[in-house]
This record gives sequence, C-alpha cells and structure tokens, in this order.
Amino acid sequence: MACRAQLTASGKRRVLVGSEQRSSCPPGVHREQALIDDAKKRLEDRFLPLLQPQIVPYQLRLYAEQTDATVQRVAEIIQEDIEKTEPALIIMAAHNKPGTQEGLGSVAEYLSRNCKRPMAIVHPEYEVGTSMEEL
Repeated sequence: MACRAQLTASGKRRVLVGSEQRSSCPPGVHREQALIDDAKKRLEDRFLPLLQPQIVPYQLRLYAEQTDATVQRVAEIIQEDIEKTEPALIIMAAHNKPGTQEGLGSVAEYLSRNCKRPMAIVHPEYEVGTSMEEL
C-alpha cells in the first residue's frame, strides 16, 4: 500500500502540496494506519518548515491507495479533491525520472496536463527550510 498525501492550506487561498510516501511497516491489523501515520509525519516534516514561517494555514489530506493502482487512478483521486477544494495553488514534487516530461513524477505530469488549477513543481535539489522567495 502507498499513501498519497496532500497538504492543503486552509482559508480563501489554499495551497495543495502533493507527495507520494511509501513505507515498510510490519504486517498486522494496524499496518494501514501505521502507513498513513508515517506518511503524515513525513509530509509535515518536509513541508511545514516552508509553510510555518509564512504563516500559511494548512489542512492535511491523506489518501491510501493500493500499490498496484494506476498512475491515472491516483491522479484522478487527487484531481477530484482539487476540484472539490479549489486550492489557489497545487504544489507537486518533481522526481527527475528519465522519460517523464521535464523530470516530473508521473502523477504530477498527469495533473499538469489535466488539472485547470495553477501548479508549481518543486525540484528535489531544494532543501527543507528553503524560503518561498528562494523557490
């Protein structure tokens, strides 16, 4: 199972941050919840240092999907939520995978073609704590 996590800033101007989190948790009844908790912690650790200095209110949204889910299905789930919440900006991470458009991850690439909301792509070379002005 993979957790797809969305960090959405709340209020009139929302920012949607997307990141895929995969984790190897011990098997058992609470494995899915452990995956979700781990994804939430990783997302907050990575992106909150960028949002908090700017005093950007946020809302964390997590989606759990089977690892064999297609890229299109995962992107459609995210796009449906984007259409419901109408964020001012969607921020996705680039994965710099060979063969993808300008180094985008496959979900970010799908959304860049199909989503009608503004998008920003954050490249991995930026360290956590990089100010919004530096991006």
